This record gives sequence, C-alpha cells and structure tokens, in this order.
Amino acid sequence: SAEDLSSEEEESQNEKDDIDRGRITTLRDLNIFLDNGPHARTVEMDSMPNVEIYYPLPNPQAALDNLTGLDSIKEKVSDFSCLALYNKLKNGTGSATHSLNLHGTFIGNPGTGKSTMGRIWAGLLKEHNQLSHGHFVLATRSSFVGTRWGLEEENLIKILDIAEGGTLMIDEAYSLVSAHPQDPGRIVLPLLLNKLADENYRNISVILAGYPNEMESLLKTNPGITSRFANTFEFPDFSFDQLCEIAVNRIHKYDYEFTPEADAKFKEVLGDAYAKKDRTHFGNARFVANYLERVYLQHARRIVKSGGDTEQLFLITADDIVPNLKAISQASGIGFAPSR
Repeated sequence: SAEDLSSEEEESQNEKDDIDRGRITTLRDLNIFLDNGPHARTVEMDSMPNVEIYYPLPNPQAALDNLTGLDSIKEKVSDFSCLALYNKLKNGTGSATHSLNLHGTFIGNPGTGKSTMGRIWAGLLKEHNQLSHGHFVLATRSSFVGTRWGLEEENLIKILDIAEGGTLMIDEAYSLVSAHPQDPGRIVLPLLLNKLADENYRNISVILAGYPNEMESLLKTNPGITSRFANTFEFPDFSFDQLCEIAVNRIHKYDYEFTPEADAKFKEVLGDAYAKKDRTHFGNARFVANYLERVYLQHARRIVKSGGDTEQLFLITADDIVPNLKAISQASGIGFAPSR
C-alpha cells in the first residue's frame, strides 16, 4: 500500500541519515547540501577553494562518547552542551539567555584528535541550534595565500562563505603569522578578527588549531585572538594503552582480529616507537593509522599470494606486522584525517 511504501521510504532515509557521508568534493554537492533545510543557501564561485569540506556527522554525541581518552575535553564539550540546552529551556520564559562563544583554539601535538573533535564540535553545535548546517571545513595557510598578490582577502571571504552554518578549522594557524613584513599571510588573521566582529558572521564557528608551543606564541601576538577565541581545548598525548585501544577499534571497523601472536608483535613494535617518541616524528593516533595501513597491505599481499585463503581473510597474523618504523612514520593516512 501507499502507507507501507511511505514507511519503507522513511526507513530508507533514516538509514542514509545514519551513514557518515564523508567529504564534499564538488561545488554542486556543496550547494545541494547547503540548499537543504530551513536555512537554504548557495555559494556563488567558479571553483572550490583549497579546503577540505565534510558533511555533518550523523550522530556527533555518539562519536564524542566513543572517542578514546580526551576525558577533559569531553567534559568541557559536555559543559558547553549543557549551557546550550539550558538556554533552550529558558527560551520563551522572558528571561535573558546566556551568550555562547562558538570560537576557540585546539592545542595539541600531531595525531591527538583535533580534526576529529572539530567535526564533532560542528555537529553538536548544529544539534543545539547554534549553527544552521553543521558541516566541517578544514583550511591551512595554503587555503588563504594565493598564487598572486592580494588574493588573501578574497580567499578568506570565499572560505567564510563556504563555512557559514558550520565550523571552519584553520590548522597550524600560526603559519599565517610571520616576522617578515612582506609575508602575505600576515593579513589573514587580522581580517578574520574583523569579519567575526561583524553581526553578519554569527552563523559560523571558527577554530584555530596547532601545536602547543607555536600556538602559545600565536596567542601572544594579538590580544584580540584570545578574547575572540574564548574556548581553549588542550589535547594531551595518548598513553600507550590508549594507542593500543585505538588500534583495536580501527581494525574492528574492517572486521579484522589480531591473533595472540600478532597482538604481541604489534604491541612490541608500537611500544618501541612509543618509548622513542618525540613530537617531530611521532604522531600519536596518526602514527597508529599509518602503521595499520602497512599492516593491511602486508595482510592483503599474504592472502592474495596464498591463493585467497578465505579462512584467513579477516585474521591478522604475526606475519602481517611490519617492523619498519621509518616506513611507517612516513606513510600517509587514508580517508578522512581523523587524528590531526
């Protein structure tokens, strides 16, 4: 019947809504996304700026709850959510609601989860009716500094237009600050501060992200940054046990299991890297992701050469564990970079 068909279509749509659609790669897809909902809009430009854009997470609270570690950050985000929900309860009572600052700084070493949290933050702000769309835009210095002089302001306006209704994260934001008076990147952050003071830029959250020492230096260069980006989140390095937990969660996403021997060998290699770690060469969860990429490749090679042994298809053995740490540390990640 029509009623049954409608129910099936609704169920199908709910299933789609529960799937992380990942990255938006074309202006057409971006405008289809932005044109949905009560705050429909489009962006008018010839080409996509040099940024990464991601659809909202289907369940940002579950994503937050499932993160390994980061307890202090989870608590701060929870407090922010409570205040947003409290404001919602006060709406309609005639009482003034509390002002919420949507901007902040994410400070931590490589691979501590800054980008992952940025995407969760964007989704939660949408769920709390603080942002209209909840998408996540990741930018770097190269997103703003153009191939010819004077493109910086134009690029900034384009990127803010794309990020309206969502969260813009500027990774390694301190790279826009230079002692060289002719560095074109120097104008980006002052321009950004001016834009965010404008009432027209209330439907956006901006995060400045980067490593601790460099971010400390950045915040000292301009007092306006500290006051405008009031929410400070400090991302600690993961412990060895947390990195092991992250690895197990990652392989389970592909339905893999370690044999006891593989698990022991994996922890031996990871433990050696952890003992020798330094900020320049060790990437926390990013290191684990790169390490596992090599393991997956070795596993695939072994299975194919064995003639496609289906009994071993989802079983990672000690033969799959790659001990070449130099190769692992230089490997690039796959898919969404969740461990910046």
